Order: sequence, then structure tokens, then C-alpha cells
Amino acid sequence: MSVIYKVYNYFLQGCALLAGLLLITMILLVISNIIGRSTGLYSQVWTIPVTDYCMQFMVMLAAPAILRRKGHIFMEVLQRYLSGKLRTVVERFVYFICLVVCVGVTWLAGGEAFQSFMQHTFDTRAIDIPAWILYFSLVLGFGLMAIEFARLFLITETMFEDSENRGLEI
Repeated sequence: MSVIYKVYNYFLQGCALLAGLLLITMILLVISNIIGRSTGLYSQVWTIPVTDYCMQFMVMLAAPAILRRKGHIFMEVLQRYLSGKLRTVVERFVYFICLVVCVGVTWLAGGEAFQSFMQHTFDTRAIDIPAWILYFSLVLGFGLMAIEFARLFLITETMFEDSENRGLEI
């Protein structure tokens, strides 16, 4: 079990690292496009759709790792105004709702990804990209967040513990 836990942590770290690389790529693309347009040397019409795709993938890759680090915005009102058993019950209820939503989005996006893959549909802007890839990013992100919310729901861990240590364990 410990090996699976470590591999999963490394995977989430890799996803977060990839999200960071996408952010750097987006910044460089935008700077390059601005320089090209300002100087009149070139124009990259594909920069805007590529940065749109990068933003979607960046969010879906980073969100599970942020949730694992307990870095997501959470209902702080639970910590401030509720205590004891009531706080625990409400907190578990919130985890359950989040889990259901993540599983639902994963299921719907998975169906759309499969359908897009089977029909060979494309998202056409300045460049063509297979539509299933965009849906797959949702499957990956919300699927991994579902795992994290299931972990929080099923074990006694809370979003409020370890607020000082928000790094992924290795």
C-alpha cells in the first residue's frame, strides 16, 4: 500500500509540474505573439487557441495536487463557527457532495470523450485538435479530485489538519 501511495503522490507532483510548464509555455507564447505583432514581423493566429487549451489542461492537472496539499479554498466557516461532532458531520457531507459532483463530471466528460473519439470530431479554431483530448483533461482532473475527496470522506483526515505542512508527502 505504501508503494501505491508514493507512486500516486509522484504522479500528482508530475501533473502539477506539467501544469507549471504549461503556464511557462503560455507566457512565452503570449510574449512572442506580442513581439511579433508589435514589430510587424509575424503574427501567430494560433497563439490564442493554444493558450486556451493550455489553461484548461493547466487547471485540470494542478487541481488534484492542490487539493491533496489542502490548498483549495474550503469552507472556513466550518472551522470558525462549528465545533465537535456537528463540524465533522457537515465536513463529511461537503466531502460527499464534492465526491458526487466530481464523479458525475468525470462520467459525463468520459462519455463525451468516448463519443468524440468514436466520431473523430475536432475542436476547430485556428488549429484543429481532437475533441476527445479536451474532454479527457476533464476526466483526468475531476477523476483525480474524486479520488482525493473519496480519501477525505472515507478516512478521518480533515482539510483543516496540517495547515502548516501543505507539501505533498514523499
